[in-house]
Amino acid sequence: MSQPSRRKLLGQILKEMRVLHEGQVQEALQLQREEGGRIGEHLVAMGVIDDDQLLEALGRQAGMDAIKLVPADIDPAAAKLVDPTMASMYGIMPVKITDEGALLVAMSNPMNLAMLDDIRFSVNKDIVGAVCSEKALKAAIDEIYGGDQDSAGRLVKEMEEQAADVPDGAGSTGPIDLEDAEAMARSAPVVKLLNYIFYRAIKDKSSDIHLEPFEDTFKIRYRVDGVLYELESPPPHLAPALISRVKVMANLDISETRLPQDGRIELSIGGRPVDLRISTLPTMFGESCVMRVLDRTVVSLNLEQLGMREDEMALFR
Repeated sequence: MSQPSRRKLLGQILKEMRVLHEGQVQEALQLQREEGGRIGEHLVAMGVIDDDQLLEALGRQAGMDAIKLVPADIDPAAAKLVDPTMASMYGIMPVKITDEGALLVAMSNPMNLAMLDDIRFSVNKDIVGAVCSEKALKAAIDEIYGGDQDSAGRLVKEMEEQAADVPDGAGSTGPIDLEDAEAMARSAPVVKLLNYIFYRAIKDKSSDIHLEPFEDTFKIRYRVDGVLYELESPPPHLAPALISRVKVMANLDISETRLPQDGRIELSIGGRPVDLRISTLPTMFGESCVMRVLDRTVVSLNLEQLGMREDEMALFR
């Protein structure tokens, strides 16, 4: 059996398109090593290629079509299939439902193919990806969804309505129905609420997220600059579904609730990669979960951004 072919490098594809030469690729690579970022962005900034050429190359690299995303061309029925939080979190915009019944989704980062599986499950349709510019994507999300953002309260209400159909005792401290636990973890309201928690915490530049069950409450808190902030709490009986969803995403054993487990989740928030280090721990009232957020884009290495006064800064220097 032959080995799968490797994905072509962006510089190689652009050279095949005859829009630049090797020296310009090496110059952009040097800038990338010094300043970070994406090589395509450096090539555009250098004036070597334009945005349309970059989109075409990214599309060829990912095996997708490159499209010019215009809000007027977006089908409202397709947009309603994806909630605003998921669109903002994953950096995607539903465009239309194809003749084959699949959902065409525009994205600015075609390398993030893992999130297509989450969207496929959430909307229960096949997903077809297309590449668009990041600027056009953000403009489309703002215009189509506007201020129609999910709130914790509305998502909790959805979860409560769904939980009303769950038999008594499901997710309790007694024997666990594995199929039921997995079904709850993959239900749309649970996925939406957890995505909302991730999005809020990472948007607010938190360092960790806590899901903590108590005797009468289930607290969701995240830490920003050493201070814990609390989100609106779901009812305690919904805690097992949220914890199970985290464990599913981290490839942990959802049937094991009496031993600590550790894992990791890789996310892409608005096109930038974020790692979550997951730790679950059994308690008297169910499993608790702590997620350490590792977002390199919020790490400040600049002395001027430490918040010192001018006289303190002068003394320090």
